[in-house]
Amino acid sequence: MRPIKLSSIFFLIILSFLSCKKESARTLYGKWKMVKYYDRNTNAFYSKPVSSGDVFLEFDGNNFIAYSDNNESCDGTYTLNGDGITFNTINSYFTAATDGWSDMFFWAVQACQLQSTYPCKPSELEYRPINQISINTALRMDIMLTRVRE
Repeated sequence: MRPIKLSSIFFLIILSFLSCKKESARTLYGKWKMVKYYDRNTNAFYSKPVSSGDVFLEFDGNNFIAYSDNNESCDGTYTLNGDGITFNTINSYFTAATDGWSDMFFWAVQACQLQSTYPCKPSELEYRPINQISINTALRMDIMLTRVRE
């Protein structure tokens, strides 16, 4: 009787260790590519037009850099507060050659500066499955990004 109890207890302990799954840490660190844009005014999702270049957002510590294939870029710092994200201290480096896809992206990043209230309402950061995040602004635009690399 005693060996059966010990083996049952041992089996339950092993089973409990195997069934515990460590949740992966949510992190923004790395390179992200914009894959969709949502306009709340028109209630429509937009994907990248074939004629437009890709747009990327990279996070490293509390710093970020955003850039497009059209040589538009901005960098600065950001803060996280719960599910809120605010892009601070934005330094913009734009060229004359812009397109609507990258404009939508940069409007979303600059949403705090475009608000008429101070302090601004932070954008909502939503972690999605399969290495995706959404940045839902207090204005009319939301963007969805997919992780390219960590």
